[in-house]
Parts: sequence; structure tokens; C-alpha cells
Amino acid sequence: MAQNLKHVVVDGYKLDVDLDNFDDVRFFEATEQINEHPALIIDILKMGIGEEAYKKMADHFTERDGKFKMSIASDAVDKILGITDPKEEASGPSESSTQTN
Repeated sequence: MAQNLKHVVVDGYKLDVDLDNFDDVRFFEATEQINEHPALIIDILKMGIGEEAYKKMADHFTERDGKFKMSIASDAVDKILGITDPKEEASGPSESSTQTN
């Protein structure tokens, strides 16, 4: 299956994000609940980049910084969610995003 990849850079570390992973009810639910449950940052990150890429990222920052800082994980999620807004994808383009001539 071909992947629909976008790339983001977090503190100098390049992540490949498969946009097809956004087409998942669990991903959408997690993004909706993140304010009440900040630990969902990890789940969103794993869903966005995959378990193996998450482990490589965690290992990279742990080796570099001695730990995988929550601030870096949070920044990664912000960048992943900035690629596309799952709410917009679910409801279609908003009025403000449609172009008129």
C-alpha cells in the first residue's frame, strides 16, 4: 500500500507522517480529548508516525538529551496536527478555506 507521506522536523529530527493514519476514528477521538487527557500526546504521536518510528525518535532524543522530553513530544504532535486538521477532513472544507473568484 502506497503511503501518503508528509515530513515535519522536530528539534532537528525529521519525521515522516503518513496522512492515511489520520483516517482513523481513534486518531480523531484522541485529538478531541487531548486537552482533558494530555497523556494522549503519546498515542497521537504513535498513530501519526507509527510505533517503530516513535521508538526511533524516543531513542534518538534519549541518547541526545538523557530523556525523551514531553516538550519535544508535544511539539511533534503540534506539527503533525498542523499538517491537516482532522476535524476539517471529517466535515469537509470550511467556508473560510474555500476560494471564490
